[in-house]
Amino acid sequence: MLTKNLPRTPEELARYLDTSIIKPDVTAQEVKEFIIKASRYPFAAIAVDLAFTDLAVKVLAGTGIDVVTTVAYPLGGLTTAVKLKHAEMALEMGTDEIDVGMNIGALRSGEYAAIEEEVSALAKLARGKIVKMVIRCDGLTDEEILQACKLARDGGANFVKTNPGFGSNTRLEDVQLIRKHFKSEELKVMVAGGARTWQQALDFLAAGADRVATSSPYHVLGVMLPE
Repeated sequence: MLTKNLPRTPEELARYLDTSIIKPDVTAQEVKEFIIKASRYPFAAIAVDLAFTDLAVKVLAGTGIDVVTTVAYPLGGLTTAVKLKHAEMALEMGTDEIDVGMNIGALRSGEYAAIEEEVSALAKLARGKIVKMVIRCDGLTDEEILQACKLARDGGANFVKTNPGFGSNTRLEDVQLIRKHFKSEELKVMVAGGARTWQQALDFLAAGADRVATSSPYHVLGVMLPE
């Protein structure tokens, strides 16, 4: 377990959380209402699909909360050209961060050079904006997890996101494994899947995670849903 000052209040914990509203049937009004309510807490970021990026940028202006746009998410099986186009559109709309699905099939096939080139192209396009590469610890071997992290780091990504969520689960051991081989200064870790309570979020942060993703932020914070 790493030594760090852990958050003690909902407001302090919120600064480590990415929350999201990513659903196949969500409306623009629902996205707007979710963001307005969420902005009452100092979350690190709020993630939306590309179609709602412009809306999120407008609603969150001046709040200090980053807008995250998902690209090739939850699956990473799009071509590099398509990922770059989607990322370019999001960045032009004003997104602060992009969460990009890594092609896990390519990873497991040993196509390391192609993956690193893709990450590098995304990082170059982002021009200092945050790039998170979404891997899938739930289903990968330890060696594959470390290889995915190496490719993300060497390509210039800021974070790896441990899972895309949607039923996948992150273990404390996954974070500990990554932290054993990669310092936070070279590659940050965001946990997705597995942090459903305050204590679970704290445990992941203590293990070395830099952020925790949750689509149920108020449950994790232990507070009532804002009116």
